[in-house]
Order: sequence, then structure tokens, then C-alpha cells
Amino acid sequence: MHIPFRILAVMSLAALLVTCRKPEKKASLPDSIKADTTYERLDRWLDYHNLALGDFVDSMPIAERNSIEFDYDFFSDSANLFKEFFIFSPDSLKYIDLDSYSIVLEKDSQGQLFSGGSEADTEVALIDIKKKKRIRVLFCGTACWPEEAQWIKNDVVYIMGFMNVDDMNYPTLWTYEISNNLFQGFKTKDSIDLTGKNYVSETRLTKISFQ
Repeated sequence: MHIPFRILAVMSLAALLVTCRKPEKKASLPDSIKADTTYERLDRWLDYHNLALGDFVDSMPIAERNSIEFDYDFFSDSANLFKEFFIFSPDSLKYIDLDSYSIVLEKDSQGQLFSGGSEADTEVALIDIKKKKRIRVLFCGTACWPEEAQWIKNDVVYIMGFMNVDDMNYPTLWTYEISNNLFQGFKTKDSIDLTGKNYVSETRLTKISFQ
């Protein structure tokens, strides 16, 4: 990839975020509202791995998603143990499910959530509450894994995680534009060492006891 194209890719990725971000202003929401109105998740993930948005210079081709989808009614699944970990869009009409496909989740006699294991494959799903649909956005085996998601606006979501290339771990940011059904990945030029680190259990899913 030529340097000018790398710069253009980073600028286009950053531009989308800049146009939506309101610097130095944090919205205060009631506890009952789960939708993100800041970029706390993105910032937290970048900080954890000591990254900046400008590090994601290696862009992958833009692709239209030809995703698997099936009927799903959010309101009829009130007993779902994962519901408190769903990541809602700003208008609360959609949410991202990062975990239910791969993590085996149970509740003990004291009401504590615990997981005795997980599947090797992972799925990122978009749930459209109004249309009652569950749509696969990203599916990974051992070659990639998602760690976090961040809504940028109601029809744009970032998925943050890693790609494994030749046994090296590269931070990766996937963008999904829902209205256009367009998906694109950006990864860093350099890999990072993840020894002794686990963002999901240490940061995002701290309410779950992993055994």
C-alpha cells in the first residue's frame, strides 16, 4: 500500500469519528438508559492497549455484508443472562451482542454470574429491536477476535479487537455502516504482545467470574 493511500485511509477513519465526537463534553444519563452517548468504550479500549486512532493505517477492502440473519424478539427473551452486557445504539433501537455466541454463562445460588468456558469461535451480532432481527456482523475463528464495540451514531458502529497473522496479534478496528451494509477493517502496522492481558475479563465483563 502506498503511503498517500495509508494517510487517506486514516483520515477517512478519523474524520467519521471527529464529525460525531463532542470534545470535553460527557452526557450524564440515568442508570436505566444503556445507550452510549460518548466514546467511552473506544477510548477505554485504545487506552488499555496503549493505542491511538491514527495507528490503524493498514486498511482492508470495503465489502458489502452478506450476513446470516434470523428472527429474534428482544422483549420475549427477558431471562437472557447477557442482557446487561448488550451495547445499545444512541436511539436504543439496536444493540451489539459480543458475547452470547461464544461464552457459556451461568448464575450460581447467590446470583453471581460465572463462566466455566467459552467456544473457540466468536460472533458479533447486531440486533434490530424494531424489526425483530438478529444479524451476524462479524464471525471469527482463531484468526480474529472482538473485544469491544462502540456506536459512533445510530447507523455506524466500530468493533475493536485483534487479527492473528503468522502468530502475531494486530489490533484491528472494523467499521460497519448499517444503512449501506458496508464493512471495512483497519489494522495497525505493528503487532503487540498480549501476554498477561485480557481486556474482556479485566475491563468489559468484570461482573462475570471466569473459572
